[in-house]
Amino acid sequence: MKNPLSIITESTLFRNPLFYIVLFASILYLMGIDWGLPNSDTWQSDSLAPFYPLLALSKGFSGGYAHKYPLVHQFILAILYIPALIVAFIQSNPFDGFALTKLLLAIRSTEFATTFIVIARLVSVTMALILIVYIYKSVKELFDEKIALVSACIM
Repeated sequence: MKNPLSIITESTLFRNPLFYIVLFASILYLMGIDWGLPNSDTWQSDSLAPFYPLLALSKGFSGGYAHKYPLVHQFILAILYIPALIVAFIQSNPFDGFALTKLLLAIRSTEFATTFIVIARLVSVTMALILIVYIYKSVKELFDEKIALVSACIM
């Protein structure tokens, strides 16, 4: 019977240079994830966070809703925002009678806006890391591994 730790040391994951490229990129991307937070609005002028996915969710991603970001990105954010929306709804004290203004004020608070901004930034980091792996695999299939590694490093 093999030692369970030998599986880790014998793993090809740690021998693959792509692992270290993705690890370095994730550390680099996550270092500034909390820059400018807490805040009730994002500093980026073209950012999707924190409220455009909520607007899309309220319109059911239809009815003439349009934004320059892809709908898939907004849909992912809207799904990930739902737990925070539930917490905001509970904190707006719906048992005293539902008031939309209380819910909107809770969502626009610094606490929830910061949560939405962090979720959006984590989704962007995840998509960027997936893109690095995709570029590596695509270039490796078209050319060779050395060019694929250089392409992944450039990303």
